[in-house]
Amino acid sequence: MGTSTLRNHLLCCPDYLNTFEDENQTTSHEMKDESKSHVFDKEACRKALTRLIIIDELPFSFVEKEGFQQYSKQLEPNFDLPSRRTLARDVYKLFCDEKQKLRNFFVSNKQRVCITIDAWTSIQNYYYMVITAHFIDSEWKLQKRIFNFCTVPDHKGETIGKVIESCLLEWGVERVFTITVDNASSNELAINYVKKKLKNWSENGLVLDGDFLHMRCCAHILNLIVNEGLKDLHVSISRIRNAVKYVKSSPARLKKFKICVEHERIEDAGLVVQDVSTRWNSTYLMLESALKFQKAFERMEDDDRHYVLYFKEDGGPPNSDDWENANVFVLFFKSFYDITLKFSGSMYVTSNLYFHEMCSIHSDLTSLIESGDDLVLSKMAIGMKNKYDKYWGSIDRLNNLLLISVILDPRYKLKYVRFCFEDIFVIDEVGKKSEEVKNLLIRLYEYYKDLDTRIGGCGSSSGAKRYLLEPCEHVDDDDFEILAWWKMNSIKYRVLSHIAKDVFAIPISTVASESAFSTGGRIIDSFRSSLSLKMVEALICSQNWLRNTFVPLQDEPTMEELEFYEAMISEFGSSATTEAMTLD
Repeated sequence: MGTSTLRNHLLCCPDYLNTFEDENQTTSHEMKDESKSHVFDKEACRKALTRLIIIDELPFSFVEKEGFQQYSKQLEPNFDLPSRRTLARDVYKLFCDEKQKLRNFFVSNKQRVCITIDAWTSIQNYYYMVITAHFIDSEWKLQKRIFNFCTVPDHKGETIGKVIESCLLEWGVERVFTITVDNASSNELAINYVKKKLKNWSENGLVLDGDFLHMRCCAHILNLIVNEGLKDLHVSISRIRNAVKYVKSSPARLKKFKICVEHERIEDAGLVVQDVSTRWNSTYLMLESALKFQKAFERMEDDDRHYVLYFKEDGGPPNSDDWENANVFVLFFKSFYDITLKFSGSMYVTSNLYFHEMCSIHSDLTSLIESGDDLVLSKMAIGMKNKYDKYWGSIDRLNNLLLISVILDPRYKLKYVRFCFEDIFVIDEVGKKSEEVKNLLIRLYEYYKDLDTRIGGCGSSSGAKRYLLEPCEHVDDDDFEILAWWKMNSIKYRVLSHIAKDVFAIPISTVASESAFSTGGRIIDSFRSSLSLKMVEALICSQNWLRNTFVPLQDEPTMEELEFYEAMISEFGSSATTEAMTLD
């Protein structure tokens, strides 16, 4: 009776019924959201598939594979997979659409870029050239975009120059800050050709008449310096290279080598690596790994007679002197290997690293030569120092924009550059060289101040001088982000921030362009060597564009922001707040 009475009461109770209705509506709403039907979008599926093929470097025939078709049907039964021919058309359309969007950005913002150029010969025996643009966007993020991946008929300077000219015209780019290339003589002719064209296109196409347009690849120069030191160790390196080649030439030989490793109780998880003889850094890695297995190689002489016969014409397998030379090489060139890695970065600023490492190399080589403690190292250092002097031994041979990048690093400024000059040049030249670099900064400042009417009138060269006089930042180098610092201080140093954007965008090596060739090698493999030249470019460029997050450039700062800071200055006068807000 009690239960029935309670039920009848609740059914007549307005408060209870309202509560139940609210709960029921909430539950129904949640169920509706959970069971919300998926809306099939054919175009979205096509675009997603196209991106999959491009980003993951899959062949067009992938869509016709039985397993993928079954998987696709399970995910979206309504989607009919396109044929390989339709997919190829979709890829090229996406390439054209993305290129147009990117071109609109460069044209509308008159974006100044730094360029890297490199060349490569494909499996088809086509001579490809890649041009990559580097710049810092409105959010102070370093960006890089491949402009083109095209074939060129020959290696002549004028030919290369015309390809660069055509590329810039196609992209609507008139402002080029630097062009980074290797030391081939044809590249110098190409840059001179481009310089003439850029002067004709736009009054502001070149900064300071293009006096600093040519940037030599620092990683390539370092490679020449190190290879000079390797000459005396060539025989030892060659023997160890052949020993590595022997054990990796067949599964049977590699198996015997692994048995020797086990018997010698070598507990290294890795294994020997084969080098590319033209790349000293890969030779360094080969020797570093081979030294860990020295005892295993020596055991091979006793356990495998074919191993000894393999070296019969080369004076035998690596001996104790060869291994000692290899050990010297690894210890001596460890710092050079680390510097090469720094120079080869393309996802972070490298222009401000160059001068530090150049001075470090000079100091190390000079110390080895003067000490004479190790005759082998001293002899190596003499040869390397001669090669160093050829490219970096005089300030006249340097691109001084790389010194400006050190000055614009708030941790160092001009005082650090002068300090390093004292170690490199005779005392009579230090003051003169320091003044030359300072005057270059002033010239850049005046050029950028007059470049934009919004900047002009906001300051004079005193802004640059004030920056130099202010104390350096004392921060941990590992935690310091130079672009973040300039983003925070871009209002305070309005003109200098524009210089900093271009200077810090300079790549000091061509590795960014070289990386496109590793992609090209995978895309133009022996199974897809029949791809047309246009399709190869579409695949490589589109992958680069799709993999990079792009932040549109905005006006910086807005006129409202400038007016706000000017009002702050008027209100606070010469207080500390004013100092923090002052425009250049």
